Amino acid sequence: MIEDADDDEIRAGGLRSGPQAAGEVAAGNWARQVPTHGSAEATTMATAFNEMTSHLRHWHEQAEERAKRIEISYGRFHSVTELARDGIVSTNAQGAVTFWNRSAAAIFGYDEAQALGTPIEHLLAESDRTLYLEALAAGTDTPGAIF
Repeated sequence: MIEDADDDEIRAGGLRSGPQAAGEVAAGNWARQVPTHGSAEATTMATAFNEMTSHLRHWHEQAEERAKRIEISYGRFHSVTELARDGIVSTNAQGAVTFWNRSAAAIFGYDEAQALGTPIEHLLAESDRTLYLEALAAGTDTPGAIF
């Protein structure tokens, strides 16, 4: 019987290490591979697992690289907008403030923490609020539109 158990282990090959390897990959070990020996089924599954982790590692590395580039780009954007004399305010599609520079704080009298998430219409003068709401109702969806 011991020989049968050893033969089973050899035939199972990478299948026995699969669950542990999957857990390691889920925990962030993108380089984890399983042995590709044993039965044809075990070899096929192990090869597929290894290819999958290889792709995951590649996508993860690409995502990290892109995140670094975005972080650098945001740093430049933030530096430029903080030095601008003009107030710069960005909103999302619902009109909530998503960006607020130092000059906007000086102009409107609210710091960034107070302004973020606030509907822009609450910060506009009454005369401008009507124009803004009319443009919004008309479906004006022009990137970079200034009100």
